[in-house]
Amino acid sequence: MSKIYRESLTQAFRRGLMTGTSDKASSTASSGTNRSNRPWWIWPGGGLLALMAVSFALRPSDSDLAEEKQAGFHCLSAWNGSHQALVDEIKGELREPNSFEHISTEVTKIKPDGTHGLIMKYRARNGLGGMAVENIAATYRNSDCNLVGWQTY
Repeated sequence: MSKIYRESLTQAFRRGLMTGTSDKASSTASSGTNRSNRPWWIWPGGGLLALMAVSFALRPSDSDLAEEKQAGFHCLSAWNGSHQALVDEIKGELREPNSFEHISTEVTKIKPDGTHGLIMKYRARNGLGGMAVENIAATYRNSDCNLVGWQTY
């Protein structure tokens, strides 16, 4: 450590800049009221930096993202696991599209032609007013997530 740097640190401690107190704050601390002269943004700013560090550490690796794409999960909703294009197609066929409720979606491994098979289970209101559970089989392309076809089974 250079002599100039050491002297400037010593002077800073003497003035109270490095400890967070000033002459005014140290005199008020002895009188019973402790006021810090730190800017108001220190605590939220430190919290924001900690949050950014944690989110960076928890982000998925490139190999995880490649595995997810190979498995076909990149085409599914992160919210409920449904394939949105298929949901839109099904809702277009229903009498009451607002009654659609996604239950589950299962995806097969990628086929040699670059497509995935998909089985979706959903619930919707039927013509008599009751809720019916249906299963749909579909195929979609891994490259662009577009539907190739679907059918009820």
